[in-house]
Amino acid sequence: MKVGDAFLYPLSPPHAEHLWIVLTNPDADGSILIVSVTTAYSNNKDCIDATVRLNKGEHPFLTKESSYIYYRGAMIKKVSELESAEKTGLLKKHDACSNNLIGLARSGVGASPHCSRNVKKYYNECKDLK
Repeated sequence: MKVGDAFLYPLSPPHAEHLWIVLTNPDADGSILIVSVTTAYSNNKDCIDATVRLNKGEHPFLTKESSYIYYRGAMIKKVSELESAEKTGLLKKHDACSNNLIGLARSGVGASPHCSRNVKKYYNECKDLK
């Protein structure tokens, strides 16, 4: 997996699948940073991270009028774990993200008040890996 790849995966099984976006290439340990996209159901500012709002069509999976990147749920995952999930059918690869969407998603890591310090630190250390 590499920057810009996207896949469907539940936030926590057996919940509904969400679109996840890969924000970093694998590090030396084979880990990557991923963020999920969720539909904006509420205008409650405590519930929605408005750092990066997405509109219908900005990715083929986005069919609702308004979605946002859920930085609070950003995860550092081993590629091997995700590949295992794909083999069991829990993870389903989807269309890769546009350069614009990748740029938006990556810019939000440092800007979001909901993104953990650990995730921000990891992103800053790994954002330029090739």
